Amino acid sequence: MNNIKSPKPDICKYSYIDIARGIAVAGVIAVHCFKHSEGINKYLGWIFNYGEMGVQLFFVASALTLCLSMNARKEKSVYNFYLRRLFRIAPLYYFGIVLYLIWGTIIIYHHSGLFQVPSQYSLFGILSNILFIHGFYPKANNNIVPGGWSIATEMSFYIIFPILYSIQSNIGNKKYIQYTSLLVSACLALELIIFKLFDVSPDNNAFIYANIVNQLSVFLIGIYLYRMVIKKSTPNILLTVLGVGLSIASCFVLNVNIFTTGLNRFIVPILSAFSFMLLILNFSNTKIKNNFFTKSLIKIGEMSYSIYILHFIVLDLFVFFYEKNIFHLLDSPECKLLILCISVLTASYCLSIISNRFIERPGIEIGKKIINKMNI
Repeated sequence: MNNIKSPKPDICKYSYIDIARGIAVAGVIAVHCFKHSEGINKYLGWIFNYGEMGVQLFFVASALTLCLSMNARKEKSVYNFYLRRLFRIAPLYYFGIVLYLIWGTIIIYHHSGLFQVPSQYSLFGILSNILFIHGFYPKANNNIVPGGWSIATEMSFYIIFPILYSIQSNIGNKKYIQYTSLLVSACLALELIIFKLFDVSPDNNAFIYANIVNQLSVFLIGIYLYRMVIKKSTPNILLTVLGVGLSIASCFVLNVNIFTTGLNRFIVPILSAFSFMLLILNFSNTKIKNNFFTKSLIKIGEMSYSIYILHFIVLDLFVFFYEKNIFHLLDSPECKLLILCISVLTASYCLSIISNRFIERPGIEIGKKIINKMNI
């Protein structure tokens, strides 16, 4: 059998992955700030709008990290993997459910003077988020915790990851490409059937776009990135050029919707994921310069999950404050957008230090203790 031979790296933090995560969360904040802005230069707007692909960058980095961790740990039981992932994600996400329930109630009171729970917080909506099955429930997919769709998709990937990892570990590159192509084709076929039967596509239906079926290709590309990273190839300027070119192409497709099939938002994540794969691959073999910029990105990347969950409420507060007190003094919409982005990212990072200290890290430690106690 043509098995892929993997080295046994120590479990450690890979700075280039943290940098990728830092760029990803900065992109997500950029697109959300952009949606609160008007009068932005068209092409600058395209760049900020492309920040939504930060989620796909997260997915690629996640698949790579999971593969590196799985290879290094050589765990006896898959239950350890599931427990570790659950206690990594759940504590902060559950905090987010409570936080945004309170925040939504405050917003309603501010506008109407009534203490009223937001309508989307139904019992089943909250329960589906607690169980992380909201990726299959349109009414609660993205409105219990803002941005929660990506967590649902990530958790769906976790369920099938051990199988995907096991398969890729026992086949060569050619067969991996064949079987991933088959999976992606099956996902595309399913979406085309849905498109034809119900006249909905990823382009006009956020739930279909967010679903694991539409995003699986991105994770598969992340797994292929792992196969390339462990080979320790020499940095190649052509990979960077091709990666940047694919990013520009996917940015263009995202903003122009050049395809008439209704599947632009099936294609764009794939193009973006390929570009991220090439750039991360080249970057993984490049010596990282020890300067303020890279240090900042690494720090942001380390806190990216907390930043992602918390930045929505931070954005609401800054938009409210700036529109009342500062933005009317500025003429440049680009300047307003830049101020908003920097403010939200900085404040979210500061809050993430607290949430990491009191929520994320304790949750991870509890998971470790349970795993050690079970000794599976």
